[in-house]
Order: sequence, then C-alpha cells, then structure tokens
Amino acid sequence: MSRIGLDQCRNQSSRRRGWKYLAVLWLLYVLIATVLFFRVTAVQQTNDSPSYLRAASAPLSSHTLWLGDKPPLVPLICKTLSNNLGAIVKFQFVFSVFAWSCLAYTLAAFVNRTLTRSALFAGILILSLGSDVSMWTHTIMSESVDHSCLALLLASWLLLMNRPSARRCIVVALLSGIWALTRDSNATVLIMVSITTGAALTLPRFRGRRKWYACAAIASLAFGLAGMQCDNLSGRWQFPFFNVLSQRVLPYPDRVTFFKGHGMPTPPALMDLKGGWAYTNGFAYWLDSTLDGFRKWANPKARRTYMLFVLTHPGFAFKPLASDLPEALFPPLRHYFWPGPLPAPSQDRINAWMRARIGYVLTIFWALAIGAVLAARTSGGFRSPLVLAYMIVWIGLLEYLVIWLADPMDLGRHYLSMTIALRISALLLAATIVDRLASPAPAAFPTNENVLLVVGPPTTLN
Repeated sequence: MSRIGLDQCRNQSSRRRGWKYLAVLWLLYVLIATVLFFRVTAVQQTNDSPSYLRAASAPLSSHTLWLGDKPPLVPLICKTLSNNLGAIVKFQFVFSVFAWSCLAYTLAAFVNRTLTRSALFAGILILSLGSDVSMWTHTIMSESVDHSCLALLLASWLLLMNRPSARRCIVVALLSGIWALTRDSNATVLIMVSITTGAALTLPRFRGRRKWYACAAIASLAFGLAGMQCDNLSGRWQFPFFNVLSQRVLPYPDRVTFFKGHGMPTPPALMDLKGGWAYTNGFAYWLDSTLDGFRKWANPKARRTYMLFVLTHPGFAFKPLASDLPEALFPPLRHYFWPGPLPAPSQDRINAWMRARIGYVLTIFWALAIGAVLAARTSGGFRSPLVLAYMIVWIGLLEYLVIWLADPMDLGRHYLSMTIALRISALLLAATIVDRLASPAPAAFPTNENVLLVVGPPTTLN
C-alpha cells in the first residue's frame, strides 16, 4: 500500500476515535443538563403565560387558538399536554436537548481536526446550558421552543447548503413553517432569509444548485408572508405598535406633527398616554371611548404611517441602535432569571462585564470574520459552515433592526434569538479558522486501483 493510502487509513481511524470523543461529551452534556433541570422543581410563569394557557384551553377549531393573543405553536403544545405544567416543561427540556444535540453534531461533522471538532461540539452544547438559553426551560413562554426550533432550522440549512436535495429542502421548509408559528417576529426573519438566499443564488458558488435553494427560499417567503397575515388578522400587531407610539412618538412634538400630518387624531386622552405602555390607563387604547376616532385611523393606516416615518427619518432607528447594541448582545435578564447552571447574579455579572468591554468584543468578532475569509481563501475556498456563519451575521443584524422597530418592551428578551444565533456564528468562525489553518493541504489521491480497494474512494465533508 502506498504512503497516501496509509495516510487515508490513519485519517479514517482518527475520525472514528474523534466521534467516540463526541459521544462521551454528549453523554456528559445530557447528564449535566438533566441534573440542572431536575434541580428546579417549580414552574415559572410570567405575565404572558396565562395567554398561552388560555389559548390552549380553547377548542381546536376556535379563533382564540389560531388567531388569538399569541402565535399558535406553543398553545398547541400546551393543549396536546392538557395544560399540564410539569409535562410542558419536561417536553421543553427534551426538545431542547434534542435540538441542540442535532445542531452540535451537524456542525461538528464539517470539521476535519479532532480537537477542533470536539471544541466546536462542546461549545455549542455549553451555549445551550448557559442561563440565557436554559433559564426558559422551566418557563411557560415561547422562548424555549423558539430557541430549539432555531437550532434545528440552522442545522437543516447547513445540510441543505452542503448537499442540496429534495428531502433536505422539505425539512427546511417544514422547520421554517414551524418556526414561523412560534413568534410573530420570526415571520419577518424568514422573509429576510428568502431575500438573502435569492441574492446569493446569483453567486457562482451556487451554480448548478439553484433549484433546491430557490425552493427553500420560496418556502421561507411563503411562511413569512403567511405569518405576517396571521399577525394582521389576529390584531396582535396592536399591542407592540401602541408601545412604540407611547414610548417613541407621543413624547416628541416633531414626530407627533408627522403623524398628525398623515391623519392621526390627537385627542387629550391619547396625549395622556405618552411615556406609558399599551396597557396604560386601563388599556385605554382599546377601551377609552374618546379614542374611537384614533382607533378608526389606526387599524388601516397606523403601521403604514410608521413605516413611512422610519424610511424618511433614518436617524430615528440607527442612532439608538448603536447605543443599544451592548444590551442586545449581552442582555440584562435578572428579573427573568430562574435557577440554572449559573446563579442569576453570576450570569448578570458576566453579561455586565461583556457589555463594559463591548468594543473589544466587537473587534474580536470582526477579526474572526475577516480571519475566516482569509483562512478559507488560503486553503481551498469557502465551505457550507462559513457561508452559514455569514448568513447568520447578516440576517442577525437585520433582525436587530426589526426587533428594535417593532416593540420597545422587553427588548433584552426579544433580542435573545438574534444573540444566540450570533454566538453560534462566532463559534463557527473560530472553528473555521483553526480547522483550516491546522489542516494540511489535500494531496492528490492516487489512481492505483489496489489502493482504492483497500481504503475506498476519497470522501469529502463539505
């Protein structure tokens, strides 16, 4: 057997050992996650939790379940489990372990070096054990299911990008539809994904693969538009918009003048709501009879006027976005904390430490992004994980803008999906750099048929 054939055998043996290491890491992860889960015996409920349980109590064909106060996926899960709080949190725990394990395994499969593969695998699982993710497992909210669906969706997109096929396209489409039913903001993200994918199809890299990418992009667009239509029909858009109006429009005379110029009535009862929230003054936005004229204007024209204001006043969003970035990436969630891997004060101290050094954090992140590009160019071109990482960064930044514009309430919690996705992309970028720089350039495989019989044809993990 030639030297190259022996090298191939050694590589295959090393890869088998590498997967054994991952199996040990996974068992350790399951053990730690289980211990942490059962350490907490109570189920946490927030102000939004009764809305999910109330929707779950409605008949399957009712308007309340499908077009009620909350998107239908979590209420459907609660309904399936008969609103048994213990069963719901156990489902969230099992689903979370399954989803994050799938993501970690999928990402690890694209890394060549055993040490780098194990580090990436462990990094993804540790991320899922962090309080920003695990704290929601015991909470009757949409966050836990949303984060788990996001992990599965990212894994499915990576598989599709690596080797497009009808089966993988169907999986991406189904997970996109499920994710759209979790939170209203996910519909907008799916539309961004479809636009970004459509733009990427013009690149030479995707030549010959456009069919399945286009199908996945169309599915994302369809589910995104369907989610937005459900938001319109249900009236769920009103609460966040009235928060925007109270917090970001009514306190500023020049902004009020713009909205008045587009037909918005400004009775004293409306101006009394400035600086408040949608529920201020006993839910006056819905119940105060003196605001009937405002409501007649708001239903057809409010969001259209708001978007026109945003487009004509770019400084309205971009200046606050720059100042809010530290809290978006490392949100203060003390008032939401429930016992988890780290006590609430410890986790808050970590987040506060990172926020105070946000300049260094961003510098390291962009250094990783540029370094990954250089590493890819010097060692054979881009691979699917790197493309996925850049898609996550791009879409995450757009999602940051959308979430800020959509609702000023509980921004830290609403930013979590974007924050988690960006942390995944940072791990991917770092793993790409290390893996590419540590991997030797591939040698030409010999054509000797005897060697092929011994070690088999070369495999590619792209």
